[in-house]
Amino acid sequence: MNDEVPGLHDETTELHSQREFLRAQLSKLAEEWETAVCAEGPNLQSLYDDALGFLEVRILELSLGCSRLKREIELVTASLNRGSEVNYD
Repeated sequence: MNDEVPGLHDETTELHSQREFLRAQLSKLAEEWETAVCAEGPNLQSLYDDALGFLEVRILELSLGCSRLKREIELVTASLNRGSEVNYD
């Protein structure tokens, strides 16, 4: 007769230990991700908007102005190619 107490195999015990470690790590990473997405992300976006948002608006305004000028050049060029008189008003 065997005097050993029936128990978990050493490998099974190690796997359970690894599983608990990985669960704890996953929980920690999920918490860090939630903090980054829900708290830090919006805070960083707000800081960015405060510091550089006006520059983005200015870039969009300048880009729109460039697009308008390009279209005006296209219309004037087309008018000249047709031999029409150009009205620069």
